[in-house]
Amino acid sequence: MADLEKEQSEAPYIKEKIRRRRQHPFHFLLRVLLCILLAVIFGAVAGFVFVVVRPWAEQIGMPEETSAPSMVELPTFQQDNSHEYTIPQETEEEATTIDEEEVKFNDAQRQWIRNLISSMIDRDSLDISDVDEVDRLLNRVSAQAQKTLAQVSGYASEGEQGGQPLWQIPGVVIYKNEDTDEVLILADVSSLADAPNILVQLSALPDTQLQASVKGWDHVYGLAVFSVPTTSLSSEEIAQISLMEIGNSYQVTACDTILLVGTPYLTYGSVARGHVTFVDIGRSALDSTYRLFDTDISLPEGAGGFMINTAGELVGILTSSFRDDTLSEFGAAIGTEELKGTLNNMMNGRASGLLGVYATNVTEELISQGMPAGVYVRDVQQDGPAYRAGISAGDVITGISTRAIASVSDLTQCMLEEHLPEETVIVQVMRMSPEGYKPMEISVTLGAR
Repeated sequence: MADLEKEQSEAPYIKEKIRRRRQHPFHFLLRVLLCILLAVIFGAVAGFVFVVVRPWAEQIGMPEETSAPSMVELPTFQQDNSHEYTIPQETEEEATTIDEEEVKFNDAQRQWIRNLISSMIDRDSLDISDVDEVDRLLNRVSAQAQKTLAQVSGYASEGEQGGQPLWQIPGVVIYKNEDTDEVLILADVSSLADAPNILVQLSALPDTQLQASVKGWDHVYGLAVFSVPTTSLSSEEIAQISLMEIGNSYQVTACDTILLVGTPYLTYGSVARGHVTFVDIGRSALDSTYRLFDTDISLPEGAGGFMINTAGELVGILTSSFRDDTLSEFGAAIGTEELKGTLNNMMNGRASGLLGVYATNVTEELISQGMPAGVYVRDVQQDGPAYRAGISAGDVITGISTRAIASVSDLTQCMLEEHLPEETVIVQVMRMSPEGYKPMEISVTLGAR
């Protein structure tokens, strides 16, 4: 104890207390203001460098950026069934009230009703001038559509222009790009052989023949897009070339008035007028579905061309490849809306893969009965990619590689946008067995659409 007291007396600093120095509030405020001032100065310097110095430096030392070529994308529409008419259902109360009441009119009331109906008929009745006006309107639509047409001819040898062509088909101008000096023409080529020399004569320039080449081909629907360079044309001539607008084929219904332009009566420039008699929705084609517009227009064999609505818009492509034999004498057209994906690919020169199946959607009712969700394979293309790989009718496709397939539109989009010919994909299918549906994975090497 004595030793401890001696140590404390010799080290008095141990008894000292450390106290925190008090700072004046003004010092803290000064530091905050200094930080704000430095932030403003640094921000101004950074803005000056970004706005003034960077562009100047890029012009001096950095290479110019090259812009990617613009891609052609057609407008798409959503299917709208709001035009469908549903018959209102009478309630039991309304029906009972109407049945119990007996409505009686006297002679004066009946005569008043007759006079009212007669006046309404007289007021709204049509005369010959109204019919003439309708004809004039349709004539203007037809004349405008004729300006967008083109005659595509295939010759057996290069440079041949005056000889007999191997084939001649009507086309329609659907795209004009002044930056690339190119015009794109859509045509139905389902029954044509390849030709080494293709010439195009535009209706807008009847005295000029232009060399053309195939930019894209769809073998499922027998369509092709031809590329026509316009470098040999003047700016005035290019300005005369008109485009056919692609309309919303989802809005086409039975009884609509339509025009067929191209070669409906085998003569280039002929026009047919009629009505849509039936819209066949959900017809099956390879890897896709489409809608077919039946018309009341009787056409000769070999007729071709395009179906336009009263606004002059392209809503269908006349074809004989997908018509029933019972309706072969009447014109039928494939709707344009389901063709937008393959048209975009053809217009941009992109190839598409082909699985080679005829499929339909598995409905909710079938799913509730135990069928797997996906697309049901109704049939396969003989000696096609799916056939060679072992996919058969009755299989349900649920996925392709990493993509889930829930509908035929999923299958179509997958083939058009994600896979190329000769590419190998893994197709997930559910196949019926005695124990129920069993999952399988089948390797398929795709073909060309």
